[in-house]
Amino acid sequence: MQCRRRTSKENPGRRMINRRALLLVLGACATLPALRADAQPKAAPRRIAMLLPSTREFTKPQLEAFTARFAELGYVEGRDIVIEKRWADGSIERLPALARELLLTRK
Repeated sequence: MQCRRRTSKENPGRRMINRRALLLVLGACATLPALRADAQPKAAPRRIAMLLPSTREFTKPQLEAFTARFAELGYVEGRDIVIEKRWADGSIERLPALARELLLTRK
């Protein structure tokens, strides 16, 4: 007795099953990236608090260099880091109150 192989013309249902299996596999593969992305929640941005005893104008070049270096390292302010600055404007006595203010604004 010889085994005879059926062609797709003789068994059209088999072709439909293969198509369904292919669509199922493609659909499952399409959902994998979405599942992987949800597996790791986005971290909140890191907060950097700065207490500066001098004025804004005096510290402007240093702060620009500070934020530029973070940008060079790939950090985006607002997305990866949040820099909160408080100036005492030359009055060192204001620093404790400014430090308290920074602590109270912690999220």
